[in-house]
Amino acid sequence: MILSEKIILLRKKNNLTQEELAEKLGVSRQSVSKWEMGNSIPDINKIIQLSDVFGVKTDYLLKDDISDIEYSDDSVEELEHKKMITAEDANDFMNAYEEFSNDVADSVSLFIMSPIAILATQIIALTTNIISEDSFQIAGAVILFILVAIGVYKLLVKSHLIKKYDFISQEAFNLSYGVKGIVEKKKEETEQRDKNAIAFAVIMYILCVVPVILVSLTESEILQLSSVILLLIIVSVATNILIKKLSVISSYNMLLQVEDYTLKNKKIREKTSGYVTAYWVIIAAIYVMVSLYTNRWEITWVIFAAGAILFVAFYSILKSHFKNQMK
Repeated sequence: MILSEKIILLRKKNNLTQEELAEKLGVSRQSVSKWEMGNSIPDINKIIQLSDVFGVKTDYLLKDDISDIEYSDDSVEELEHKKMITAEDANDFMNAYEEFSNDVADSVSLFIMSPIAILATQIIALTTNIISEDSFQIAGAVILFILVAIGVYKLLVKSHLIKKYDFISQEAFNLSYGVKGIVEKKKEETEQRDKNAIAFAVIMYILCVVPVILVSLTESEILQLSSVILLLIIVSVATNILIKKLSVISSYNMLLQVEDYTLKNKKIREKTSGYVTAYWVIIAAIYVMVSLYTNRWEITWVIFAAGAILFVAFYSILKSHFKNQMK
């Protein structure tokens, strides 16, 4: 069996059209068509890519005398246990993931806004003489932890919504006929709206410091505290929008197994997930401890901003490390 016949056989066996295979390989559909008609031969780099996509040995592709499919050693078990996702499964997943993502976004917004309780009680303490300032601060701290508890509760209660779909972000799977088109259509319909919302959220992040900068010119502690409250509200709303929109996009990419959700990237994400969780737990712990120790909630929010900037570098190094390990 010659190479062109093997490409046709493997493509159909994996339920891929010429367009879909071309997209995975980063070539045109015409190139795939020429390979299958025997009018041209893919170069060695494309042979290796074909081997990865189909989960077969390169020897099987290159040697005409090998007619029986030879799967690569690390893919046999995966191929035997690959799940099939129907149109109903895909729609259920997208709906469940959107619902869960909305709860995640709302919980994160609560976490971001929780310091407002302490800032607000400080403002009240500065403007009234009803009870001592310490009593107000204690009340603010109690409200803060209540808001955080509500956010955590929402996450824990709703986590079951997507538990059964964990394999979609972790394993390779097949889509039933027509499912890819359904998902791509939904992604295309919401793409521009999602991009606009994300752009709006980014602008909110950029402008959120303006009130703080303007008020810094005054000596009014009440105005300074109020400006930080406004900043936290803006950041909370922007983050809420960002999480919801990026999560919807992620649900499409998971089903299409593209971008961060190719099989290789899934393996990298699995290896890095523990480090990412630990990183943000440490940042959150530093934020709470520094804030409680200094009682300067109006400025300690910058810990999260700095953590987000450092995270980009941290994750890039982590991802590069595991990529090199997998070579």
